[in-house]
Amino acid sequence: LCANVEIKPGPGREAETGARVAADCARLFAGQPQLPLLSSFSVAALAAARDAAPQLPRALLLTEWREDWLAQAQALGVCAIDLDWRVLNAERVAAIHQAGLWLLSWTVNDADTAQALWEMGVDALCTDAPDELAAG
Repeated sequence: LCANVEIKPGPGREAETGARVAADCARLFAGQPQLPLLSSFSVAALAAARDAAPQLPRALLLTEWREDWLAQAQALGVCAIDLDWRVLNAERVAAIHQAGLWLLSWTVNDADTAQALWEMGVDALCTDAPDELAAG
């Protein structure tokens, strides 16, 4: 299991929150073999996190498929895209992997959906129901 730390800034505090979360995670996870993944819907928060702790991996969270996802990912230097599972298809999974990025999908709470996503090539799942997925 890996930690996915979502940066959830309040309005007008995107950069401040991104920098603070990144600095705190860098300190708390220093020397650990597995670093946390910092993720956010906020481009400003991710940019600030990148500047504050460039060694920490980052992911861009998206609620919908956007045609500018790759340009945005490259500008932020993220290693992953986190997408709502309901907007995924095999073509989009392939495009993300072809760009050299990991694909995380959220929030998957049933075993059948999880299995379909694994078969499609999703790299990781976020869930509120690990017991449900383990039973499936």
